[in-house]
Amino acid sequence: MKLTPPALLLFILVPLLPRLSTARIVNQFSPEELANKSTLVCNGTPTEIATNGERSFKPHSAFDLQTLGYTANIKVLKVLKGDPTVSTITLHYFHLTPGLEIGNGPIEICLETGKRYRFYLRQEKNSTIYVPCLMGDFDDGLSVEAFTVKQTDDSKPLSKAEAVKMAEDYLKNKHPEIDFDPIVTTAWYFNDGCWDSRTTRPPSWRLVFWQRVSSNPPPRNDLERMSAGAVADISILGDGEISFQCPN
Repeated sequence: MKLTPPALLLFILVPLLPRLSTARIVNQFSPEELANKSTLVCNGTPTEIATNGERSFKPHSAFDLQTLGYTANIKVLKVLKGDPTVSTITLHYFHLTPGLEIGNGPIEICLETGKRYRFYLRQEKNSTIYVPCLMGDFDDGLSVEAFTVKQTDDSKPLSKAEAVKMAEDYLKNKHPEIDFDPIVTTAWYFNDGCWDSRTTRPPSWRLVFWQRVSSNPPPRNDLERMSAGAVADISILGDGEISFQCPN
């Protein structure tokens, strides 16, 4: 049975509820945007992580949040932007003071030795130390992306164009019943990172394919128009794994 527009709208929004429930807007960045803010983009794995004793604060609507500095030694697996001869780097970042819990808290950097990540970094002036490219932002954890198990050490981030092409090819091969003429694609890049846990989750592209429809009463905005005409909902991880849902 075909879902009604309100049900379709809920279908599209449910995966966003953790983000929406925070009652604040998270300014997400695509891989291209993060790379433009970085002097070094690399895949790597932390070999040593320790606090360095430095204290700082993150601004918050209610009060400043105390943070503790960390230093991580990173073994570089692949350089995607910057000096290709770099084999190890030292990363300096901040994390909320242990034990501090706050609603609507920041997306942070949560590293574990031996695990693999993609780092978007910039070098401190007159120093060999690197910091997150979003250093100073409330959600500076968006500067680091976790790998999936299937991703190779030299993997590159999926661009929006690549994600759209992969999704279109998947639908044409696996679901030829879907009519692509005319169709509109809406794409989001999601990086929840380390928000409500100590584990950084891999990011993904989310793509909704929808047809422009007329209805009575007419949709009030683009989201309602999209929900009324949604024909496919796809998520793509960095390793190319595709998850498909059909709102019908």
